[in-house]
Amino acid sequence: MKILTFTLIVAVVGCHPTQSSPFDAPYVVSADPLDVGLGGNRLCIAVAPHERAGIWWWEPGQSGCGSRSTGPGVFHAWDAVVVPSSDGTIAAKFKISMIAEEPRAIALRLEGARMRALSTGAVVPIQRRSDLDIGESRR
Repeated sequence: MKILTFTLIVAVVGCHPTQSSPFDAPYVVSADPLDVGLGGNRLCIAVAPHERAGIWWWEPGQSGCGSRSTGPGVFHAWDAVVVPSSDGTIAAKFKISMIAEEPRAIALRLEGARMRALSTGAVVPIQRRSDLDIGESRR
């Protein structure tokens, strides 16, 4: 009887859902356009926490980051690096080309339920997404 009770307790505890992290989703996306220091241009950014080069960006459409005004799809970030930390945060950096300017380095930190642009200090909430199929809509 003692073995059966122990087995049932282990089965119940082992099957109990654990608290999930926003970083468990395939993609963590800025819920709102983020000021990354490109003048008046704010970007929507997606990070794949478990991919070393997993960063994409697009300019927001009419419904903000739920749509895009650029394309034909989202852009895979140039020189992207994603580094998870032991404290549960994620550092992400990439470069973006500017017309007639040197490429700009963008550095982000994902912490808890938000994304922070290190150059501006701007913070936006994040959302989980299972894909990056972001529909097009002009502003």
